[in-house]
Amino acid sequence: MIKKHSEYIWIIACVSFAGFISTLDDYIVNVSLPTISRYFNASTSEAVQITLAYLLCLTGSLLLFGKLGDKLGYKKLFIIGFSVFTISSLLCGFAWSLKSLVFFRCFQGLGAAMLSVMSPAIVGYYIPPEKKGWAFGILTTCCALGITLGAPLGGIISGIAHWRWIFLVNIPFGIAAVLVTNKALPAHEHRENNEKKGFRIDYVGAVLSFAALFCLIYAFNMGEELGGWTSPYVISIFAASVICAVFFILYERKVKDPIMDLSIFKNPDFNFANLSTLFAYMLLAGCNFLLPFYLIVGMGLKPEKTGLIMLIYSVFYASISPFMGKYSDKIHPRILCLTGMFLAAGACVYFAFDLKMLSLTVVVIYLIWRAVSYAMFISPNNKLVVSQTPKEKLGVGSSILKVAVNLSLVLGVCLFETVFSIPLPENMGSLQDITANSAYHLAEMFAGFRYAYLFGAAVCILSAVFSILGSKIKTTDFQQ
Repeated sequence: MIKKHSEYIWIIACVSFAGFISTLDDYIVNVSLPTISRYFNASTSEAVQITLAYLLCLTGSLLLFGKLGDKLGYKKLFIIGFSVFTISSLLCGFAWSLKSLVFFRCFQGLGAAMLSVMSPAIVGYYIPPEKKGWAFGILTTCCALGITLGAPLGGIISGIAHWRWIFLVNIPFGIAAVLVTNKALPAHEHRENNEKKGFRIDYVGAVLSFAALFCLIYAFNMGEELGGWTSPYVISIFAASVICAVFFILYERKVKDPIMDLSIFKNPDFNFANLSTLFAYMLLAGCNFLLPFYLIVGMGLKPEKTGLIMLIYSVFYASISPFMGKYSDKIHPRILCLTGMFLAAGACVYFAFDLKMLSLTVVVIYLIWRAVSYAMFISPNNKLVVSQTPKEKLGVGSSILKVAVNLSLVLGVCLFETVFSIPLPENMGSLQDITANSAYHLAEMFAGFRYAYLFGAAVCILSAVFSILGSKIKTTDFQQ
């Protein structure tokens, strides 16, 4: 087992790089979609499938890989994840058509899912309780850097080289990651016990969970393009998701070795931490979606300047998060989570009532304020989820956390756009259509932004409420 601090450093380096590269490749492609669509002579809606395929396969397979990690071993699945991600990146780089690129992106999403779900589990398994907050602080910082650097790197690579290099650049780093991970991570001891007992893969549960998450994410992402939220087609997709989810839960209650052990939800503190996560990430997604429209349409800034301003949040978050994570090793992480969400709610209220000033100072203050708030929340909350998960179920617990995050990010965009549209005239169309007609509806637009950010404050308060409910329960660290 691990004894030296240097060994912890190498483990944190491996999981942090996994978090960085899996989030980076979710964003690095977006800015290159116009270039790729022109290269393959495809429409923009067809090119969007490149991003959607990655997201759908990543989210839909999280529960399966969480269970496999608990059974096969975190180290083994982590290395497989790096290998699948690297090989699929090579295939994406040599894709000969749009369909082949979308197909290979599906496999890249599967590799990213293994990396994404194993990273928190590895921290929970190998890192001692007194260092978990510090470890999660570094991990979440690297994930934030992946989000931050994705779009700029995609633009730079596509600008100075061929778009294929946004995938090919992963190959040397992926190979190095496999070699370092194989040497840095000790064997997963729990795996050896499970191998002696043997286990069977819950194929039915895997298919049902994948179908439920696939339909849900697809409907949220493509709802407007498929005829609107009230169209029979979109409603039928949502219904299919609900039906699959119901059958999944009923089946998991009866099967001998389920893909998701429902007994994990008997711990209320685990449930409250995940619910707090679900609401907290909605603001992140909603703000990342709406704020560029405010800066470009409302304030008249150029896209490149907008990108630099948006970068302020990530810079401050990445600078503060490791310290907050380390601080959560000294005090109860619930205190930091609760404080962070109330501060985030205050930041939203501040921006909602001052956004009419069209001042960059107001925007910068809001972004820094929100960065501090979320630095206080994300790392300590991740530590809470892992700490409330039995050691033999860390893979399942980590997968549930990641599902909550991914669903929240998708749901946040949809809800924020919906709330924003409430005061707008019906003939204004979608948010993207507003750019062409913004001069005629400035008052309604600012009202929409205010509604959206007040909604964001309410979402943060809900997250804080679940933190309060969780704080009433005695914390039991299963890792001690």
